[in-house]
Amino acid sequence: MSLVVSRASGSVDSSELNAYIANPVGPIRTDIRRRARNVQLAVLPRIPRRTGRLASTLRVDEGFEGAGRPYADVIVGVDGVTDYLGYILNGTPPHVITPHEDRPNPHLRFLSGGGVVFAKSVNHPGTRANDFLSPALPQALR
Repeated sequence: MSLVVSRASGSVDSSELNAYIANPVGPIRTDIRRRARNVQLAVLPRIPRRTGRLASTLRVDEGFEGAGRPYADVIVGVDGVTDYLGYILNGTPPHVITPHEDRPNPHLRFLSGGGVVFAKSVNHPGTRANDFLSPALPQALR
C-alpha cells in the first residue's frame, strides 16, 4: 500500500491515509508494536518476584484513540489480582499492623526465629518504593 498525496492541491486522500495508518502490518503499527515490546522486555527483569504473579500480568494492549491514532500500552497488574502493585511502586510508610477485631481472640500469627509467635500488633518498618517501570520507558525510543 502506498500513500498518495495530490501535488496540485496539496490534499491527502483521508481514506487512504487512514488505511495506511491502520494497516496492522504497515510501518506505523509495526514500529509502535516494536517500541512497546522493547519496553516490555526492559520491564520484565525489573519486576520484583516473590510468586511470579505480577510478572505474569505484563502485557501489551494495542488499539486506537481519537481520530484513529494507534497506540500500544505496556500494562502490568490486574485489578483484584495484583492490588499490591501500588505498594511496590510507591512504597509504604512505617505502620502498625493489627488483627481483625471481629474474630474471637484476635492475634497475629507468624514465624520468627524458627517458632510460631502470636502478637496483638506489629510495628512494620515500611517498604522502600520500587518504581521498576520508569527506567524501562527510554527503551521506547530505540
